Amino acid sequence: MNVLLFLLVGVVAGWMAGGLVMHLVAGILGALIGGLALAGLGPSLGGALLDSVIKAAIGAGLAVLLLRLIKRS
Repeated sequence: MNVLLFLLVGVVAGWMAGGLVMHLVAGILGALIGGLALAGLGPSLGGALLDSVIKAAIGAGLAVLLLRLIKRS
C-alpha cells in the first residue's frame, strides 16, 4: 500500500514541477527513496498515512530540485 502511495506522491510532485517525463521519473524515484529511507528515521509526523505522504513528498521534492540544478548547469 505504501509503495503505491509513494508512486502517487511522486507523480504529483513531478507533474507540479513541470510535467516533463524526466520530472515525473525524478519525482517517482525521489518519493520511493525518500519514503523508504525516511521510514525508520525521526519522529512520526502524524498518522501512518500522513507520515508516509510527508516523507515521500520530501524525497520527491529533493529529487526534482536536484534534477533542476543539474539541468541548469
